[in-house]
Amino acid sequence: MLKANHFYIDFIEACHVEPYVKDTLLTHFGDVHFHFSTVIEGQKPECKYDLLIGRYEQFKKIEHIIDFKKYYEEILLIDVPVDEFIFKLFAEHIQITILKRPLLNNELSSFLFNYMNRVLYHSEHKILDNLLKNAQNSIVIADLDGNIIYANDYFQSLCGYNSSELISNSPRLIKSDFHDDAFYKDLWLTITSGRVWEGIFINKSKDHTLFYEEATISPIKDGHGNIEKYLKIGKNITREKLLLDHLSQEVKLARTVLDSLLPLPLEDEILHFNYHMIHYNEIGGDFIYFNKTSPTTYHFALIDVMGHGVSSALVAITLTQMFKDYIHFKSLGDSVKAINKLLCDVNTFENDRSLFVTGLFLEFDLRNDELKVINAGHPDLIIKAKTGEISHLASNNMLLGVLEENLFESYKLALSPIQRLLCFTDGLFETNNIPYEVALDILDESISHLGNQKFYEGIMHSFSKNQHINDDITICKIEFL
Repeated sequence: MLKANHFYIDFIEACHVEPYVKDTLLTHFGDVHFHFSTVIEGQKPECKYDLLIGRYEQFKKIEHIIDFKKYYEEILLIDVPVDEFIFKLFAEHIQITILKRPLLNNELSSFLFNYMNRVLYHSEHKILDNLLKNAQNSIVIADLDGNIIYANDYFQSLCGYNSSELISNSPRLIKSDFHDDAFYKDLWLTITSGRVWEGIFINKSKDHTLFYEEATISPIKDGHGNIEKYLKIGKNITREKLLLDHLSQEVKLARTVLDSLLPLPLEDEILHFNYHMIHYNEIGGDFIYFNKTSPTTYHFALIDVMGHGVSSALVAITLTQMFKDYIHFKSLGDSVKAINKLLCDVNTFENDRSLFVTGLFLEFDLRNDELKVINAGHPDLIIKAKTGEISHLASNNMLLGVLEENLFESYKLALSPIQRLLCFTDGLFETNNIPYEVALDILDESISHLGNQKFYEGIMHSFSKNQHINDDITICKIEFL
């Protein structure tokens, strides 16, 4: 129970009940702080006290009692002669209780108990009323028919209707028609069955402005478990919703820009290149580079930044653009070293968030019939030879961004025996909690037997245990003619 912290009680000098009152209150209301004092003739308190206790003889004149009105919430007048009829006169001016002569202890105890319980109840009610009135959430109470019986100031301000317009009215008053009948039917069935309903309303205010409200509606039950009212607590999320919608549009625009930076599938007389990409959210951390950099040279990079979202995408784009620029005048190894140095420099200054990247970098040199591969912490590159043999090139280097002096060793293979190359990011198997070795077996089977027409569809079907992905997924295939 909520209780007031302090009570101030005065005794008129020599009223002779001070010890009994103090003992009674302190014994039975020990968790309340009482302040007792004695009023000397002619003395007035500095602020308004709760209770003044005095004998009738000390208030011979009614004007004397009325004079205390501004200093006390209530007066207890004890030991009043039986033939004195003064209650009505007093009651017109101040809350007063009269205990007539002879004064009995049980009578005084009864008053003290009733007084304290009444004051504590009103204090608790006042605190709760202030909480409801000043809450920065909409609070609405409805009866069993759903009609409003209470609406706090916040809700009145939100919907534009005052209390008199809302009370006894149905919440249909603010209905916007954005929700269908099934929405309201589900809500009503939920709360009438005694369960809590949670959801978002799109409502319409008095001036026809739409507002979004995230709400919880709970049944209020009596002591027998029967529903007697419904309580709705809501939060105005209109601003957040509008910002989210705006952000969503910005993210979609960013996704369009990012997609425009990805390479187009390529088909020429030498090879066919294409890929399949699924983002964990609108903007992912996987990025691809593929380009014919000279009549006899192709370059490819698959970069996977640890993490998701805008920051990871920006890192992936930056690194891919660096690779694109450097590969025109640097070797494959030096281009990867430049990317690694940038990441290491960033990690030196960004102590709170380190950037680590896996990458697969390929160079196809047709003139020298050579495939050069640098695998930096990335899943295996899977190779299918024209003979049908399957081989893997596992990572032979550390992750990018870990060690600046990494030499980045490369694999060198003859290009002409190769029929297909398949590479992928770890989201393919981690999303479905498939062990890596099992994933490699599935991909070996796929690169061996799946045709080009439904190649990616077949792979995704083999890995589709989980309908909800939790990482970006990228699969790339290069087919030599």
